[in-house]
Amino acid sequence: EESELNSSWSGLYANTDGAIPAGYSSATQKVTTLSIPNNLSSPALKVKGNTVVKPEIVGGNAGLGYTYKVGSFDSTNLGVVDISNVHSDSDEIRTGLSDIEITVEDFLKNGIEDGEKTFTFNIWDKTEGLTYGTNSQKAEIKIQMNVAIRDSEAPKAGFKQFYWNSESDNSLYQNSRENGHIELEKDLSDAVVNKYGNDPKVSGKITFRGVATDNSVLKAINVNIPGITSGFITVATRADNGTWSSSGTLDGNGWAWEKVSETFTQETGHIVEFMLHWNTAKITNVAATDVNVQVQAVDRGEASWVNDAVKYTSNNPSSVGPTEAQKATYQMDVVPYIKGLDTTLTDLEKNNPSVYGRTSLGKYPVYYYRQTTTSGTQKSEKIILDGFNIPSGSEITFEGGESVKLNNDMSFTLHENAKSGEIKVTVSNIESLNNINNNDANGDYTGSSTYENHYNRQPNGQNNDLLTDNVELAIWEMNSR
Repeated sequence: EESELNSSWSGLYANTDGAIPAGYSSATQKVTTLSIPNNLSSPALKVKGNTVVKPEIVGGNAGLGYTYKVGSFDSTNLGVVDISNVHSDSDEIRTGLSDIEITVEDFLKNGIEDGEKTFTFNIWDKTEGLTYGTNSQKAEIKIQMNVAIRDSEAPKAGFKQFYWNSESDNSLYQNSRENGHIELEKDLSDAVVNKYGNDPKVSGKITFRGVATDNSVLKAINVNIPGITSGFITVATRADNGTWSSSGTLDGNGWAWEKVSETFTQETGHIVEFMLHWNTAKITNVAATDVNVQVQAVDRGEASWVNDAVKYTSNNPSSVGPTEAQKATYQMDVVPYIKGLDTTLTDLEKNNPSVYGRTSLGKYPVYYYRQTTTSGTQKSEKIILDGFNIPSGSEITFEGGESVKLNNDMSFTLHENAKSGEIKVTVSNIESLNNINNNDANGDYTGSSTYENHYNRQPNGQNNDLLTDNVELAIWEMNSR
């Protein structure tokens, strides 16, 4: 990769201050041999693909060319490769030289094995009367390299833990409560843990932050999302030109992939940080416990020479993440969540519904009209439920145990025996947790004590900043008298 160009040894003897000529180690001593690094004590370069050396040379009669040796291989038998056909008697570093390139094909066909090797490059000139590449003038460059063409190391990928740093920096899709809800492992109340365990609880659209690593080159990212995919599917691929692409959409596929950053270094290899956006409501049955979302990386793999061509075979992906904190498998519960209720009173202030729609204690006032005559018709206020992972037909349970079904327009009416108190919704035998979650949950938020950064609170900033996401009705019963 071009981004792995190492220029640490460029200009070593450029001597730009003019005190001594370029290419000299002292006023009288020419540099004709160079070891990189000094004493060849450790690899200066990890070879993962085509390898280019850009020689910096002063002088050269009639032109220049190169040969190289590594292990038992000597390219002299293949002839000298020209890098310039131009004479130079300048004391400056030459420009216009061709690169020295050793391709993957060269490594494989010439039997250059993996591991630490000393590469010796001889740069020959074409001095008249001497044999080019044999006894003509030359400079020698030795470079210690770690050859890793036949990569056998498994790539790794993992998800970071869900987080909440603030209202604007969290694991919700686009950092917005309008898109989803999350209950972090560290913030779960005892009541929630006792009911559904200590996995994180997610609803709506959320975002995983992930990392994929390989010692050489990554080529793809796969994920397995139970209830959406049938096993692992490829969500992102990297083309030979380095471009990543992904075609998934949240509304169409239930997922979308996005690259955050990409780096290549000699020390750590190829690292890609990414986001996987997930519409949890797209899973089969809309809600489920113990959902194991998995991620794996695919690398370019091991190179081999087959049928006169270079062939790459990907290594089997690792089942563990890059670090202990980055998990290849992340288990969570997908649960229904009630954002709020739309009632007659909430409609009085469209921009801030809770100003009139909730009492000082956070209850939703609603009415039930009861006829006192035997032939009269009972009538309940129409209530609209707003939430995540709650399809029509879901069961709404009132205080006392009575229940009704959610209509196609996400509305419901009061059961004639409904009592004032908490309500809950049940989807696929999983209950909403609004009334038993931790109202003081705020993840890793460290700012002021105001409640706007507590994800289970709903301060309205106008007349009640103590509101939580609890859902409790205050039923006002009216009659015809």
